[in-house]
Amino acid sequence: MGIRNEKIKVYDMTCTSCENRVERAVKKIEGVLEAKASYSGEFIEVRYDEELCKIEKIKTAIKNAGYR
Repeated sequence: MGIRNEKIKVYDMTCTSCENRVERAVKKIEGVLEAKASYSGEFIEVRYDEELCKIEKIKTAIKNAGYR
């Protein structure tokens, strides 16, 4: 338990605006410390406190932002 780093695949991002949209959606979640997306690499790197936030919640936020 504690601070985790995850690299999550994110599909359908096409530009830097998409990166920003995904990052903003993930950063709104309590417990997320950092989020950095890459549309060319099709992923987001997230650093979060797993006692406050679960990976499923992050994936849901990405999906709700319009990406898979």
